[in-house]
This record gives sequence, structure tokens and C-alpha cells, in this order.
Amino acid sequence: MNEYSTGQPQFDFRTGGTTFVHAGVMSRSNQQACAELNRQRARAIKETARDDASSESLPLDVWIDSFARRASTLEIPLISLQDLGFLEDGVEGMSSKYLGNIGLGREASAWADRTYGCVYKLFDLKLDSENRASMGLKLQIQGKPPNEVEVIQQPAVLGDILDKICLLHEAGACPTEIIGLSKDGKYLIVK
Repeated sequence: MNEYSTGQPQFDFRTGGTTFVHAGVMSRSNQQACAELNRQRARAIKETARDDASSESLPLDVWIDSFARRASTLEIPLISLQDLGFLEDGVEGMSSKYLGNIGLGREASAWADRTYGCVYKLFDLKLDSENRASMGLKLQIQGKPPNEVEVIQQPAVLGDILDKICLLHEAGACPTEIIGLSKDGKYLIVK
């Protein structure tokens, strides 16, 4: 439990791992430790995503085994959706016996854990037309300053979302922790 010297994580009863985000106020030392944890996990997840992009098509069971080995090597927690109470229903979407659905945004679906006073967000890692995980939109500046600059919307990919989560947390926005990936590799999970 003391792997991060600047803060003390607590046990997350839903995921079975440690967490800096829990009910109550986050101390400055825990916020800093969470920022370092986010940077480590973001780097590892980006590395795993790069490995997938260069691989050839594999049967699903082979890909899941390979994904799990890479995630373990890079110390990326793999979270069982069942541990969060999720039941997938192809017709009705997802539901959880522990978490209440807050809503579906452009990037993720949000789920309230009223028992432990936190929110989990699931980012769907579906592939876009270029076989990249597409996750909403990002803003990009183009043109020459000062008069030809415009802000345009571009598809966001996994790396963009990971960078955004790290940046917002470090800037002092609502504390957000990168928890890991779902065991099937379909979702990025943050808290």
C-alpha cells in the first residue's frame, strides 16, 4: 500500500485495487500521488494501444490473452466489469446492480457509486475508420497567428483522453484517477 511515497492510497472495494479517489476531500499529497499514478498508467496504456495498432487480426480469445499479458507486464490494472456490478444486455445497454447511471456523454458513460461516494466513468474504446480507439472530440488550433487562427473539432483518440485526464487532474479540476482497463479491453475506466 505504500508504493507512492507522497500520499497514502485506500482500498477500492469495487475494483479490489488501491485508490486515491474516495469519499471526502483529497489531500494535496494524495492529489500529487494520484497525478503520478495517472502519468504512469497513461504511459503504459498508450504503449499497449501502440502494440495493438501494429498487430495483425487475431481471434478474440487469443487477443484477450495477449492483451492481458501486456497489461500485466506494464502494470495496468484490468478491472472486471462484474466487480462493478455491470450486466451487459445487448438490447438494453449496460446496467449495474451497484452503480447508478448518471448519463452518457460524448466521451464516456458516468456511474455513481452512492455507497462509496464516487463516480466511475467508462470510456468506450470502439475503433474509428482508421482502426484507432475513437473517443469523442478534441479541439485543435490551426492557421497562422494572429489573424488566421481557428479552432476546429477533431476526433479524439485514447491518447488524447488520457492526456486530458492527467492535465485536468494536475490543474486542480475534480480529482480523477485512471483506474485501468476492463478485462476485455473494451473500456478505459476512471474514477
